[in-house]
Amino acid sequence: MRPAVTRHVVWAVVLWALVTPSAAWPADRTAAQELSHLLARRSADVVDARFRQTKHVALLREPFVSSGRVRFEFPKGLRWEVVDPEPLVVDTRGGGLRAGPPGDLREVPAAALGPFSALPGGFSGVFGATAEEMMTAFDVAPGPGEGAFQLTPKDAALSRALTSIELVVDPESGLPKKVVLHESGGDRSEIEIFD
Repeated sequence: MRPAVTRHVVWAVVLWALVTPSAAWPADRTAAQELSHLLARRSADVVDARFRQTKHVALLREPFVSSGRVRFEFPKGLRWEVVDPEPLVVDTRGGGLRAGPPGDLREVPAAALGPFSALPGGFSGVFGATAEEMMTAFDVAPGPGEGAFQLTPKDAALSRALTSIELVVDPESGLPKKVVLHESGGDRSEIEIFD
């Protein structure tokens, strides 16, 4: 599998693992308790949205920008479809993980995703990750602003690849507005979700 395809697969799955409803939390709750509370409220609705992903690579002057559509089917999984610049689909509905050009999806072995297989629930089960699994996988701190969290991986293998995740959730819709993935090598992916 090409590295660009693997990166899109990884970031689509990371995003799905973090999709939860949100609202300002009571002062007596910690960020971890609030995230736990929100994970327990996952919706069974189907959500279609647009996304824009900007990948900042330390060795490149200009970022790599892609855009497309994402379809969340709680708790079945997601279909992440890059339209521009090069069509690519990542689909986890129905179990497993498949990726490739539209109409030619192939199973992606967990070994191809390296340390990211340490995400809560693994890649085929990340959609059903429980609050307990998320709290086991990440240290959770409040982020700047309403509906914002800072997640730091606890797993040594995962932390070698990913130093932190910033998550900003729209308190009105409960959907992520922005996810920023900070990689250990200095690369950064910013994913923005639009209605």
